[in-house]
Amino acid sequence: MKYLRYSILVFLTSFGGFWVSAQSGVNLKFGVNHIHFLHEPGSLRAHMGSQLGIDVIAEEGNMFFMPGLHYYRTSLYSLSDEESWSEFFTYKPNYHGAKVNAYLGKRWIKTKPFKLKTYLGGSANFVLATDENIERISDDDYHDVSFAIEGGTGIELFFFTIDIFYQHGLMKVIIDEPNSKMRIWGLNAGVFF
Repeated sequence: MKYLRYSILVFLTSFGGFWVSAQSGVNLKFGVNHIHFLHEPGSLRAHMGSQLGIDVIAEEGNMFFMPGLHYYRTSLYSLSDEESWSEFFTYKPNYHGAKVNAYLGKRWIKTKPFKLKTYLGGSANFVLATDENIERISDDDYHDVSFAIEGGTGIELFFFTIDIFYQHGLMKVIIDEPNSKMRIWGLNAGVFF
């Protein structure tokens, strides 16, 4: 957990420094995730999840730096072939985590009401807790921290934002499964102020 504390400290320091910049803002977001764990070579299992977070955007011209801090939850159980996104709304035991990310990006369109951006960077993911479940999966089954490369694109319309992102895990997440790397597609909606 010491890594999480250091990561949050870095985020808060960045947040404080960028807040005083005239070319900065805060993006509060909520989103859904479709997560695949690579359990064995060629074997993916899909899980549903969600996240709530905050990103700080510090701009210089069309370029920007975007550190962020997010809470996420992911279902412990994989989706069956018959299940779909609607299963997101039914309760299943989850594991809960925190993500600290840092991106560099560019605004391709920057008009008063509309902006289009792309970004690329990395993240550190921390497992915080695991809900009780019949398989007895616990926090001890996961690595404390894992790292990933992330990229995405988004639009801003006035102060509303929509982002689509992809996260490609670089490290295994589940201790006993050597190929358990996360592959995440996410959709976030939020407000920018």
